[in-house]
Amino acid sequence: MKPRIVSEEELDREFNVKARLASGGDYGCHCAVFDGDVDLSAALAFEDNWFYALNDAATPHDIGTVVFTGNVRCKDASVSDRLMCLIVLGNLTVDRLDVFATEMLVAGDLEVGALSDRDAHLTVLGARRERATT
Repeated sequence: MKPRIVSEEELDREFNVKARLASGGDYGCHCAVFDGDVDLSAALAFEDNWFYALNDAATPHDIGTVVFTGNVRCKDASVSDRLMCLIVLGNLTVDRLDVFATEMLVAGDLEVGALSDRDAHLTVLGARRERATT
């Protein structure tokens, strides 16, 4: 899974996301765009090692926003303050979602087993189905 790296301006031209983000999407960093649907049987954790794997040694990037253009399905997702913004343009289906100090936008539907959003930075534009909230 290798992303396209784009600027915030290119991201907005392609997907018109700035108007849908409370922050306006101005973080001063590059954006990693994963095209298509993603189906992971494992956890999705945005930690340092995940970001290091995105960078090519010849062209390192400061990634602040990660975008999935399709539907995302995974067991667990941990979205920490290492990431400034996570955008899922399709539906997000996850057993457990933990969001901490990160702006997050789900443009489609969210179906989640357990949700922890301590800072209330999660915006869902579609339907929101939660089985448990912490």
